[in-house]
Amino acid sequence: MTPQANPGEPAGTSTTPASAATARDASQIERALVLSGGGPVGRAWMAGLVAGLIDEGVDLGRAEIIVGTSAGAIVGAQLALGMDVAALVADSNRQSDPNIYSSAAAGLDDLLVEFAAAARAANPDRARAAIGRKALAADTISEDAFVGRSVYSALTGQAWPPAFRATAVSTTTGRLVVWSKDSQVDLAKAVTSSSSVPGVSPPVTLSGDRYMDGGVRSSLNADLAAGARFVIVVSCFSLTPPDGIDAHLRHLYKDLARELDTITVAGGSLEIIEPGPEFLNLSGYGSRLMDTSLVPEAVQAGRRQARTESTRLGSWMQH
Repeated sequence: MTPQANPGEPAGTSTTPASAATARDASQIERALVLSGGGPVGRAWMAGLVAGLIDEGVDLGRAEIIVGTSAGAIVGAQLALGMDVAALVADSNRQSDPNIYSSAAAGLDDLLVEFAAAARAANPDRARAAIGRKALAADTISEDAFVGRSVYSALTGQAWPPAFRATAVSTTTGRLVVWSKDSQVDLAKAVTSSSSVPGVSPPVTLSGDRYMDGGVRSSLNADLAAGARFVIVVSCFSLTPPDGIDAHLRHLYKDLARELDTITVAGGSLEIIEPGPEFLNLSGYGSRLMDTSLVPEAVQAGRRQARTESTRLGSWMQH
């Protein structure tokens, strides 16, 4: 899933291996932030965490590079624009968008197993393209209705923030794309493409192709920050596999560990924020990340965790 990054590849290009598409010369980046996928509940927790850290004097929005995948792309774009991410969660939660995630939780483990199997296939891109074909054929809401959901409305018409990157995967080729300001695509649609869960929501049309969730390739895509001197990775789920986990999913955890290793191998200092016990219990250790009824509690859990995380992250602000 995570070959060594290549710092020379520009943002907005499709890649088979992970590339440091986050910067033309990643070695010149001082601080990078990586925000993971995590469904609507993970997004709410991240938003509360980010807002709480700002209240504690740790503004993650000061990162020169912000890499967002799926839920992390939504929070990352809003953070890069200087928006109040927690208030936006509350606002979108009050809207009357239909709940497209109600049937997703039951099949989430199966979907993750499919992603893990694709990563270990002889040709991962081909395996991900097969997932893309199923995503295109799935019975979902229309693309226009998906792009028009209130969760993305705050980004409509906004200029692309220079620091922000969003990951997505082509349904046609199975290859990773990293959207940036250089890609010259609409910010809201790029973020929507990054959070289009196969089988749950429709792939999004951009640049003559249709794109699905960046989590198809990795829930973190943290190796895109390799080369930066100081990296914070925020994961909506524990990076330690639970006992009795499916063998395919155990491989997924190993792949994520190797992905994180690319940061330290490249000489970077790495800090990881994982959910604390409160959010792990609330989210059912990842099994309820699609349960939108948990969104208000998740925001507050993130805010509370920020108070404990701020002390160790304070030095990040001094670099």
